[in-house]
Amino acid sequence: MTSGRKKIVPFVIGQLVLGAMVTAVTALIGGAASGDMPAGGWAACLGLGLFVTIVPAVMLRQRIFRPLDLLGTSIRTTRSDGDLSRRASLDGDAFVAEAAAAFNDLASSVQGIVGQVCFNSQQVSVAAETLVREAKVVVEGSEQQRAASDETVRALAELNAEIRQVSSSAEVTALNARSAHELSRDRKSTRLNSSHI
Repeated sequence: MTSGRKKIVPFVIGQLVLGAMVTAVTALIGGAASGDMPAGGWAACLGLGLFVTIVPAVMLRQRIFRPLDLLGTSIRTTRSDGDLSRRASLDGDAFVAEAAAAFNDLASSVQGIVGQVCFNSQQVSVAAETLVREAKVVVEGSEQQRAASDETVRALAELNAEIRQVSSSAEVTALNARSAHELSRDRKSTRLNSSHI
């Protein structure tokens, strides 16, 4: 509101000067300089001067300065609270209404962009949650595979130990069999020798 008042003060001063000039010109034309102007003429000149001063000032205030103040208030309030659904009034002269319409279009566009960003961030959030769930499934599968691999390694180690034990037992059995065979052959040879004597 203060910016509108700052604008109107020079305008009102200009209008007062213009009114005084109109009053002086009217008085000169009416013969006030020569002293022939009746008292009613002075009142008419003064009334015309006031009319020329006040009517345009009031019209400008209502048609331009007030709508500009309202537009400025809408812009400042939207900037401070971030409410992009606020729209400026389209009252006032054509250029003020055009500026308000441009602000409304800008606010609508930014509101749409913010809405799209919110929608996209929700989609990214859902995709991230899905990715986390799938990663957990992969981790669980990997852990199961590792456990199965560990079990296989353990079973192979047991099988290897059993094979070594069987191999060791087979070597012992083979040695025993060789010893038994040699013993048997030695006895047979001793019997043969004893039967030859």
